[in-house]
Amino acid sequence: MLAVCAVVAPAGAQASCTTSVTRASAVASIPGDYLALYQKWGGAYDVPWQLLAAVGSVESRHGRDPGAYVPHTRGVLGPMQFQAGSNKAARRVDAAGDQGFGGTWGIWRRSSGHPPYRMDDPDDEIAAAAAKIAFDAGTAHLWPRAIWRYNALHTYRKTVLRRAARLGMSSACGLLRKSEQAPLSPPPSAPAPRETVVPAATATPQSLLGNDAIAFAPAAADDIAHGIADRRLVSLLAWIAERHRIVVSVIKTGHPRFVTGTRKVSNHWYGRAATISEVDGRPVASGSAAAASLWDQLQTAPRAFRPDEIGAPWSAPGHPRWFSGPGEQAEIHVGFDAVGVKR
Repeated sequence: MLAVCAVVAPAGAQASCTTSVTRASAVASIPGDYLALYQKWGGAYDVPWQLLAAVGSVESRHGRDPGAYVPHTRGVLGPMQFQAGSNKAARRVDAAGDQGFGGTWGIWRRSSGHPPYRMDDPDDEIAAAAAKIAFDAGTAHLWPRAIWRYNALHTYRKTVLRRAARLGMSSACGLLRKSEQAPLSPPPSAPAPRETVVPAATATPQSLLGNDAIAFAPAAADDIAHGIADRRLVSLLAWIAERHRIVVSVIKTGHPRFVTGTRKVSNHWYGRAATISEVDGRPVASGSAAAASLWDQLQTAPRAFRPDEIGAPWSAPGHPRWFSGPGEQAEIHVGFDAVGVKR
């Protein structure tokens, strides 16, 4: 039998190839109507259909998961799990028959060109997924980057690439090997020279969202796009991105109003704080060298946007606002007080 590249090893193991029988079996597991849509929209947007199918299998088991049609997490809905502005916005149907408004769905919902556009319609959602992945991959076809932007978890990226390889995506096996052997980004570098502070200080929400070194969770991306994030936070994240690749999981949306166990309003509530869950391709943890490097650099960040709060999975004796605790066991927290507040 002819061998095609498909990964069957568990995460972290050496990728390997299997026979065409495995590929045929994987393809046969996709419902015929979904397979046709993956191939149709993959061809239309120059995205490997196997990659679209891999995303669809993870997000909704090709539409078979009934939970995919119940709005959750600010309006996430549908076979490809796009996000509207809210659960209410995801359910809303206008006079034209369009269903779902705002969020990432609002950006890509017209990709099929077949109105009305609905989050519960696989034709519309798969078209939207193809358009988004094509845009995020760019002309260089950086598929791992596109999947990283679809869901900012490295385990998610590996799972999608593994399934795409099993379906016969010719480049997925090599991409997976690279992603498992090393982080998506280079290791932490020495602090950048002073002149690189200028772009960070003048960073805008739009430039931050276009920065390849930062992956935002959907709600965090919405907070940036809608101007909710404090300008100091925007500058700080741009400054960090000059040194590391990071995943920002929370800014305001999704964070409780009060600091855990207190009645103090969190800086997250005002868009003045961010949660960083991964640094240089590795989850934040007490043993992470990349996270520790970022921690050290934050303490010498330019004064104009040096954070007032730094939280991490370790303690910092002598620095009461640089803290550790249950909420920081797998994250680095950076936060700013209101302008003019003295501590």
